Amino acid sequence: MSVLALHGFAQTPGQWLRFFPDASCPWLGGHGADPVGPSGFEEEVERLATLALQLAPPRRLVGYSQGARLGLGVLIRTPELFERACLVGVNPGLESELERIQRRQWENGLAQKLQMEGVEAFLDEWENLPIFASQRAFPGASLEQREARRMHQPVPLARALVGLGLGGMPNYWPELRAVTVPIDLVVGDSDAKFGALAERAQSQFQHCEVHKIAAAGHNPLLEAPLAFTKLLNDLGYT
Repeated sequence: MSVLALHGFAQTPGQWLRFFPDASCPWLGGHGADPVGPSGFEEEVERLATLALQLAPPRRLVGYSQGARLGLGVLIRTPELFERACLVGVNPGLESELERIQRRQWENGLAQKLQMEGVEAFLDEWENLPIFASQRAFPGASLEQREARRMHQPVPLARALVGLGLGGMPNYWPELRAVTVPIDLVVGDSDAKFGALAERAQSQFQHCEVHKIAAAGHNPLLEAPLAFTKLLNDLGYT
């Protein structure tokens, strides 16, 4: 079995390699010391689908946050590639143009800060967003995460924030019914917003289960790695 594992925004492939040492864990566009692209959301989906085609079947897909959203795009574009997918903290897209405009404005402002003040100052603001508040209970893991993030370059990462952000992502809600492979949606049990998104998405996918990780917020990979590992084992991903 081959696994394609897609990391989150401002994360690294190491986010997944601890769970899948033999997986294909590509850098997302704009990330890393020698970044690729990115151009736009759909172009990145196409690039990732091309990478997936090079993996031996049967294939499984796992993704976290931005990686989960891109992974969802790959599933919709090329549904025959994978036999199953695990999406952690996924948002299928914004449904109104007003929401997308407001999100793009926010992302553009953060991207400007990132380019002007650098990665360290940007991370000070990014990591203090309310969605990541639960991670403060794990100072050791959070410090390790910050250290890994320091390798990113300001300008390419800013382009990834905008080009691969929620504001530039298509609205995939109407497409979920067309996804025929089994989908596992994973959320931390204290992540109310994404828990609600997962439960709504479950009703749209043909075959889908929602799995809640106890004592975790938006990033159960960081906050509850043992429980997350057990879930992956129970579901047959490892």
